[in-house]
Amino acid sequence: MQIGNHDLDKIYADIFVPAIKSTGLDPKRIDQDNSGNLLKKEIIEYIEKAEIIIADITNERPNCYLEIGYAMGLDKYKNLIFTVREDHYPESLNYIKGGPKIHFDVSGYDIIFWDPNNLDKFKTSLTDKINRRLATISPTSKVLKQQQPLWDETWLKEKRKYVAEIYEKLSFTRNMEILISLVSYNLNISQNELLDITDESQIETFGWPIGIVYKNVPGLKPIAKSDGILSEVYGYETNKSLDYSYFKKNGQIFISKNLFEDHSFPTSIIPDVRVKRTTEIFLYILRFYSRCKLPVDERIEVEIKYSGLLNNTISFGANGYQIRPKISSENEWSLKIVTSLSDIEKRLPELVMEFTNGLLVLFDFFELDFGNINSIVDDYVKNTNKVRR
Repeated sequence: MQIGNHDLDKIYADIFVPAIKSTGLDPKRIDQDNSGNLLKKEIIEYIEKAEIIIADITNERPNCYLEIGYAMGLDKYKNLIFTVREDHYPESLNYIKGGPKIHFDVSGYDIIFWDPNNLDKFKTSLTDKINRRLATISPTSKVLKQQQPLWDETWLKEKRKYVAEIYEKLSFTRNMEILISLVSYNLNISQNELLDITDESQIETFGWPIGIVYKNVPGLKPIAKSDGILSEVYGYETNKSLDYSYFKKNGQIFISKNLFEDHSFPTSIIPDVRVKRTTEIFLYILRFYSRCKLPVDERIEVEIKYSGLLNNTISFGANGYQIRPKISSENEWSLKIVTSLSDIEKRLPELVMEFTNGLLVLFDFFELDFGNINSIVDDYVKNTNKVRR
């Protein structure tokens, strides 16, 4: 509803709040019930969690229509109740030509019209509507919301099958998969925008970049797909590799690649390398979504999965540091977290440690201490900044 209008604030206090409370629900309005976070973020969370959403479209406020559209995008039609002052209805005797009116997009919905001179009737109608709507939607709407996955499982299955066949042809037994998805924010990025964003987001600090894109190289340039762009890059004949990156228009990123260690250490994991690669992933997320103009507090789900770890050992590569053999008895490992751009900036070493040691502990309880990880992360960030300059 419009906020800051004295007459509508009185309607809220005298009609909406008691009507909502009488049905056993707790009314929330962003200017009165926010937690001090970004308002846009809290509005989205309210809409996602609400059992009932009352949209008062008096005075044609654009933000109200925007939030209605978001609720509809979540398939919460049944949760929506529309109200409006009756003089917005073109067939009302009180309608003023050229004045505020109901937009065509919602005119076909069941709307409760309220008369400022007969608010008792409005309060009764609203209370009845909420009760009837609750009886209609409960409890199935909650179950459907909880079961709705972020990723299209059929799509994921197809991509995983495709890259698995390539790994088999290249004789790679190990790979890393990265899934990155926005939890509640909808992006709609064109293929050309995606090409520019992915090109600018690459981090060329350590080996071939994660999410590698050759924007201007014939034969290696990404392919435009109906739902995004696909970059599929192979290494040289003498140094084979696979970097498969799919960037979707909605902001989802699917990456599958063989491990950096494969050529010199085909059955070992190097802890320092895993710290650097994990750091790169989070820095890439910062670059990519910042260029997408994503609000810094929007939730981002990140999952990293390793396959082909069975009987692998820990190695420190050329550093020469030797330890008693530590062998993995697990073939796969994955970890999924929900974070944000602001959280990554604030807690980068901690996030890297969570993923790195989550993997390394499979090797006979091996872990790196935080000081070691923090030092590697700091050096990597400094070197990244040098490369950018």
